[in-house]
Amino acid sequence: MKKQLLSSIAIIGLSFNAFAYETVKPVSPLKDFQISNVDSYTAQRAWNTIEKSPKTRSICSNRAMVWSYDMKRYYGIDSEKILIHYTDLLNLVGDNDGKFKRCLFGIGCGGWEYHIAPVVKVEGQKMVFDKQFMDSIVSPAQWETRFTKITNDKLNNYKQRKKIIKNLRKNIKKYHDSDRNRHKAELSRHALRMIEQARQNDGSYKVSCKPITHIAEHDLDQYNSWCHIQYTSMYYWNQNDLRRLNNNFDYLITNQNYTRENIISGGQNHQMIRFSKEIIETSIKQAFPSREY
Repeated sequence: MKKQLLSSIAIIGLSFNAFAYETVKPVSPLKDFQISNVDSYTAQRAWNTIEKSPKTRSICSNRAMVWSYDMKRYYGIDSEKILIHYTDLLNLVGDNDGKFKRCLFGIGCGGWEYHIAPVVKVEGQKMVFDKQFMDSIVSPAQWETRFTKITNDKLNNYKQRKKIIKNLRKNIKKYHDSDRNRHKAELSRHALRMIEQARQNDGSYKVSCKPITHIAEHDLDQYNSWCHIQYTSMYYWNQNDLRRLNNNFDYLITNQNYTRENIISGGQNHQMIRFSKEIIETSIKQAFPSREY
């Protein structure tokens, strides 16, 4: 999924609406859901059954929905889904080399917004089924490593890291006095800080993701994390589903709209407890166009 910078609406750090969050608890996308635990033989059969999308531009949420549906239909497997949510900070550093590139929607939009795949317990251990990018079933840690590789590789390359840092410093100089673009300078400052914090004792650099329960934790944390890992039940489709569950609407969660009323309404109206025929059909049409529903 392509990314439009969340910081364009000036989300600054993880700062929940304290009243909203402390007085009512958001509904977890794993509420009342039990993941299946299967043996290695069944897991391999399920892996062999799910198909790689023939489309080079198929959408990850559509593939994941069809894979989860097929594993349930053919093997009775109740899978979770794992999401890696990318922050503005990671996309600026890892995908845009520290530059704010212009695109159709305005300011920089390089990189993915998120990636998603099914998860099943195999012999008691959670394992990820992502046939589009992996040659076999992998652990969540291996999956995360695969999808932070670009940023980690760039930061561990001296010339590329130097280029990124130079561009970030240019951003700060260029935008720090601009009312309209001051968030670009702010994001660049935080990016420099996060690069420094990513440096390990042996001189290497390591980017990793924070675990979260609710997508608000991602939307409100664009300056202090590289990415976030979230688990949901197999019924949730994409980030829009998770924002509706968390805050009743599918637009980005901010301190201004993250209210007690929205949290309650989201939990009451948008919990997914079964597959949607419409979503399954849409997912098949987009990711597996030659297949019949």
